[in-house]
Amino acid sequence: MLEGDFYKILEEHPKEIGKAGFSIQFDPGHGIFTGHFPGKPIVPGVCMMQIIQELLSKILDRKLMIKKASNIKFLHVIDPTIHLQVNVNIDYTIDNGNVKTSANIANESLTFMKFAGEFS
Repeated sequence: MLEGDFYKILEEHPKEIGKAGFSIQFDPGHGIFTGHFPGKPIVPGVCMMQIIQELLSKILDRKLMIKKASNIKFLHVIDPTIHLQVNVNIDYTIDNGNVKTSANIANESLTFMKFAGEFS
């Protein structure tokens, strides 16, 4: 689990069924950044995926695992020393126990990552 260590939730935006949003902040001093990359920290893509999974699990109050990633786009790097706060926006529907999801990680001016897929 990365929440509370690698990143913290600053705010949970008002949600409605099928939609949720969070403002989060990374810890730029976290050990992950010593290897990714020394002197130039960049949030790893796998961590972005884990954040979406954790926040979706939090919304639905159940542990989820990724089942299918139909589309993942990493559009810009997140430098936690520059991008102090980012937003995670999640849209989802539940179908036969599977959670079809589209999500993005962005700030006011940049979209860092887009995801479409399914969790179970």
